[in-house]
Amino acid sequence: MTNRYNLPSGFVNLCNAPRTPMPHRYSVTELLKPRWMVNLMRANPRLLDGDVSDQVLMILGTAVHKVLEEHTSEGFAERKIERVVGEDTLVGVIDLYNPDTYTIEDYKVTTTRHTGTDEWRLQGLMYAWLLRPEYVDRLRFHAILRDWTYHHDGPAVWTWEYKVMADDMAYIEAYIKTWLSNTEPCTPSERWNDGDTWWLYKDGNVRATHQCASDTVAPKGYHVVYRVGVDKRCERWCPVASVCKAKRERL
Repeated sequence: MTNRYNLPSGFVNLCNAPRTPMPHRYSVTELLKPRWMVNLMRANPRLLDGDVSDQVLMILGTAVHKVLEEHTSEGFAERKIERVVGEDTLVGVIDLYNPDTYTIEDYKVTTTRHTGTDEWRLQGLMYAWLLRPEYVDRLRFHAILRDWTYHHDGPAVWTWEYKVMADDMAYIEAYIKTWLSNTEPCTPSERWNDGDTWWLYKDGNVRATHQCASDTVAPKGYHVVYRVGVDKRCERWCPVASVCKAKRERL
């Protein structure tokens, strides 16, 4: 990992801490990514290297978790739990579990636009599944908003809460087992594909008049243009897209 801006050793050492994945051992956060993508990341660790400055947000999140762990007085903070699933092992580190209120608490350093996502729900339910047979009644995610200003309504820490339902454990167990057994390339939704579209153009114009249905018959003086959906994750947000055989085959 490079250090183009000559940041102090604390930044460098934290970013270079060994993180060698073990076969058949997966973290909860890995299960939030597509299985195909995780396999490629494990097989090509050098592609994950960047500059120390790129990891500032990761360092900020680590620092917040460390400080809050040291000052937590209730429940079990930073509790590591493992469970064997067939030939694999799922590992999770829960920020806080309060047995008095049966609540899992999790801390996020994020922005005002990324709060209360389905990904948080999946993560919390996997923690609840790992905690069994201990009962979990609800999940609470505390979002520390790094872009908060006095112009925003509400506090700089926003809490999103989810009530665990009776059928959630069966749902998340099926999700875990499906993920662990999956060998297929990423699905369109996992690639963040925005979908194929059709657009009506007036002959000679460079801008579309409007989007239209796939079976639209263009009137005289117009024509229909088909646009292939864009895999947004592959284009900008996948660190192993350059070695992805499935992406090359789609081109």
